[in-house]
Amino acid sequence: MDKRIRTGVIGLGKMGIFHSALIKMIPQAELVAVHDVNPKLEKYVRNAGIDVDFYPDLGRMLDQEQIEAVLICTPPFTHLPIARKCEEYGLDMMVEKPLAESLASASEMVSLIREKANVHSTGFTAAHIPLLRKAKQMLDAEVIGRPVRFGVSVYISQVFGKKKGWFFDKRQSGGGVIIDIASHLIYLIVWYFGLPEMIQSRLVRFFSEVEDSGTVLMEYQNGLTGSLDTNWSLPGYRMATHEINIEGESGYLEITNEYIKLFLPRPQDDFDGGWTTLYRADIGSSSPFDLGSEGFYDEDKHFIDCCLTREKPRVTWEEGWQVQKVIQAIYRSDESRQPVSMGAVR
Repeated sequence: MDKRIRTGVIGLGKMGIFHSALIKMIPQAELVAVHDVNPKLEKYVRNAGIDVDFYPDLGRMLDQEQIEAVLICTPPFTHLPIARKCEEYGLDMMVEKPLAESLASASEMVSLIREKANVHSTGFTAAHIPLLRKAKQMLDAEVIGRPVRFGVSVYISQVFGKKKGWFFDKRQSGGGVIIDIASHLIYLIVWYFGLPEMIQSRLVRFFSEVEDSGTVLMEYQNGLTGSLDTNWSLPGYRMATHEINIEGESGYLEITNEYIKLFLPRPQDDFDGGWTTLYRADIGSSSPFDLGSEGFYDEDKHFIDCCLTREKPRVTWEEGWQVQKVIQAIYRSDESRQPVSMGAVR
């Protein structure tokens, strides 16, 4: 297609600058303007090579630039009011994860675009990483049979002292390591296995009012059980490191940042019995390059492609809402010190 989507970026923190650079590299997109409430960022943005019109006033940008799609990269507590504003202009919207700071706000965002023509996407990069997509295909093909148990973990060395700012204010961020780093793996759990039936959690706060680590147990109606363990205050993890272990009725999968390991007691489909390792390099990539981390270019390009074709994105706001529902259950279980039924989460 010759058409290019006139795109704006809202919010110019780290992720906003990052997505602005990516949009400029997508042939089907045209970055026409950026917005942030802090006018001092204009000089910083231009020094970063983003030479488009800068607007401290969102309404003025939307009035003047004939924008068709926006990427919302602001703090979670601002997502709902910004989505309301953009919906007035009928814009397609991609929102950085999490969808909102609370389930109530996320629910209102989903209601806002229900039965509307807007393309709406949530920024969970796991859906765009070839290795994780390959693992999903293997699960769907029942290479290891029906899953009976899984364990998921993600660790990073990030928070080791008293912290201030919106990121560590639960009213604005929604929480700590669970809603931030672990939300990517919560999305993955829902994508791979569906919504659990029961959740029990214990969270620990070291340095602020938000949680720095947590352990979550999950139970499913079909008998599947799983666990999530996360910590952003653990030494030795310069980058976010995840590990996923899935035990099936007829095999075992181990998934990390770098590989998939499969164990089968006997040959199955195209796989020999015993151990098989599929490395990230073996699976390949659909991106011409990786900027920042694998999956981000594909994520933004997929959103722009959906704006052109009017197809449904891989991760809509409804999927973002499902993740938010699990997060809400995790926080509610920790607060009550009791298991929480997902059916009771509203």
